[in-house]
Amino acid sequence: MDDLVGAVLLDRYRVEAELGVGGMGRVYLARHVHLGNKVAVKLLTHDEDPLADERFQREAELMARVRHPNVVAVLDFGMTLEGVPAIVMEFVDGISLEEHLKRCGAIAWGEACALLQGILAGLDAVHGAAIMHRDLKPSNVILEEGDIERPKLIDFGIAKPLDPEAIRGALTRAGILVGTPAYMAPEQIVGARVDQRADLYAAGLIWYECATGKLLYDSDEFAELLRRVREPAPPPVAPSSLPEIPDAVADVVLSALSIDPADRPTDARVFAARLRTGARLGRGSRPPVPVSRDRVSAPGPSPGPSAARANRGRYLVAAVLPPTRLGLADERRWLASLLSAGARGFILGAQVWIALQDVPVPEGDARAAAESLCGRVMERFGSTAVASWAVVDTDFALTAPQLIGAKPLPPALRDLLDAML
Repeated sequence: MDDLVGAVLLDRYRVEAELGVGGMGRVYLARHVHLGNKVAVKLLTHDEDPLADERFQREAELMARVRHPNVVAVLDFGMTLEGVPAIVMEFVDGISLEEHLKRCGAIAWGEACALLQGILAGLDAVHGAAIMHRDLKPSNVILEEGDIERPKLIDFGIAKPLDPEAIRGALTRAGILVGTPAYMAPEQIVGARVDQRADLYAAGLIWYECATGKLLYDSDEFAELLRRVREPAPPPVAPSSLPEIPDAVADVVLSALSIDPADRPTDARVFAARLRTGARLGRGSRPPVPVSRDRVSAPGPSPGPSAARANRGRYLVAAVLPPTRLGLADERRWLASLLSAGARGFILGAQVWIALQDVPVPEGDARAAAESLCGRVMERFGSTAVASWAVVDTDFALTAPQLIGAKPLPPALRDLLDAML
């Protein structure tokens, strides 16, 4: 296959250059002979395995289920004149995350969080299509145009359907580990049943490597792999040239690296929401502060002196919930029970619950109270919900015209919803 430059594959893709070698095949840059658009064509090369053709076609079928900006799209599949299976994918002009790390070394924790948000968005789409990637690692993440915030997931060569009755881990019947050992979850290493949380573990390892500049477990030795089953991951430490990693962010990542899958985030969306909260705490920033005095509820007592108001905190919580749950009176009553006297709860549309609450504490404690409220909502609704929060100024309010869509939502609330929807 070394002389394919200039050849036309599947009667319509002219090969221009070789791009690299993947787990099951060789990848070429090609161009559609009629439309002129660039594509990437992956040809099966390791055909010693009698099941290789079947697995290669399964890769194409699984990838074709997913359409998401953070996942490379499959455009076509077929057989060359020589009988070699070929997968045609969108061409991404960029470099792998692995190559980026080799060139640049560790990146600041904020950049690592932005990268991981894109990876988790892609994983959410992959898992939503009932697929487990099983080989998530920096070489399988492409940075479009080298942008750290525009990652795309590639190479579904060992992906499997998320079938809880069928997936038994990474060990084949022959006892061979399937995947890349340095990025395997503990349950994969010992051959236990796995689900999407193994991919979340790998995503956490990628963040760890990006933020610290080193692999968490830099060895393929089996004894070293077994350490992962017994020992919790140490806290990440950034190189001295980069900003210190906040505890709020480290805690989120370490939860994804828990030995027991039950202690990890339940899915990619929950992981992403917790990471956003941790990053917000880590930056210590506050969202834009809207000012409005046209309140939805009846006006309360006039505010006291400025000194008294400085002793109060106000926070905003927004939760995107399943419409089938939010429509139940019992669920709405439960949500109302979370609010203390003087707090206000609102329903926006069919699936958004909003809470606005004052607390007679400094801002730091208001943040803790807001995070606690989000945690209770997530415990109640599980992976079917996303919740987030922001500490706002004591003048923040929601108006009736904003709630019915006659006026724009306040920026702080709009920012929360944009991050979740």
